[in-house]
Amino acid sequence: MNEQRSQFDGLLLKSVVMLSLVVFGLYSIKTVLSDCTVFSTVNCQSGTRKISALEKEINQIKQQISTAQSNSSSLKCTEIDTANTNIDEAPKIDTSLWEQGDLAVLKGCWKLDWDYEMLNVDTNELVGVTSWDVCFTSGSKIGSQTLLFEDGENCIEQPIMGEFKSINGQSKLHLDDTKDVECKSGAVVFQRRMECELMQNGDHAMCSTSSLGRDGNWSEFRPKGVRLSRKRN
Repeated sequence: MNEQRSQFDGLLLKSVVMLSLVVFGLYSIKTVLSDCTVFSTVNCQSGTRKISALEKEINQIKQQISTAQSNSSSLKCTEIDTANTNIDEAPKIDTSLWEQGDLAVLKGCWKLDWDYEMLNVDTNELVGVTSWDVCFTSGSKIGSQTLLFEDGENCIEQPIMGEFKSINGQSKLHLDDTKDVECKSGAVVFQRRMECELMQNGDHAMCSTSSLGRDGNWSEFRPKGVRLSRKRN
């Protein structure tokens, strides 16, 4: 509808400009002809014919302007109801089940997003994670996880454990790889632990992470570096 309106407005503007030019030309010719005498009858007749042609063109342009105005005034722009527009939001997490520490809230699949990269200790290169999914069956605290990396490495359906613990009266989800995550090439991701806190809007949780080093010691928790949210079915 807006495109049609723009076309009519463009036509209207073009017509007005053309009309202005024609009127200017007509005025110029009349100015020249005002000096016609009996000795320049041929030139005067030629000018008269030009005036007639220009007047005819003026009437045509006027008709185009009138038509464009009529069509433009009949246009009706429909307002979009943004209040009812579907927004691609993440599925909500059952806040009640989470606060109760009920494993039923874990049923289904989740995606984890993080803002840092993994270090390959053999090559000393940083490798980004393209996707990290975790799935649980109903009532079970043992699920499976799949990781895909930017360099093509993948770790498919590796175990992960989820359970709730009450910390200072707040229910938090604890995720544990249970062991080093084994990948297709034979590489491993050192075992990790996460502590996840549900956000107030209920559409995701933020998780602090710790990993087990080669020396057998756990690293300090990196605060809320991983975002946990439900995947769409």
